[in-house]
Amino acid sequence: MADVTLSTLNCNPPKGLPDSLDGLVLNVVNTDLPDADTSFFYFNEAAAGFNVFSLQFTIQATTLTFEATNDLVSVANGSATWTDITDVITLSSPAGSVSTITATGSLTVAAPLPWSRLRIRRLTTNVTNALSLRLTRGRVN
Repeated sequence: MADVTLSTLNCNPPKGLPDSLDGLVLNVVNTDLPDADTSFFYFNEAAAGFNVFSLQFTIQATTLTFEATNDLVSVANGSATWTDITDVITLSSPAGSVSTITATGSLTVAAPLPWSRLRIRRLTTNVTNALSLRLTRGRVN
């Protein structure tokens, strides 16, 4: 399973619901990817009008890190300048700031995050890897 980009067709939330109920955005089945495979899941944040998000992840033999860019959406993902922000967005996690995520859990970024686009870097650590990501994005003033 190669890189995946989230496509949001309608950024207007249903009345009384969170801004973007993206739900299950990625599902990598056990052994779909080889060992030591690096791939990315891309999603727009400020570029789509959002500045907070929550993510639930189920991980097996995979390491996650978060990267961000303020390049315009017209700049291709492969040409954008990406910065690792994992330690910044995990500051409020129960374990405190971390540089990588290797266990099943969740993450809530409730303070405004002023990055245009984000990507989740996925690195498999053996052939029995699997991963699922569930995402909700929102806006706070």
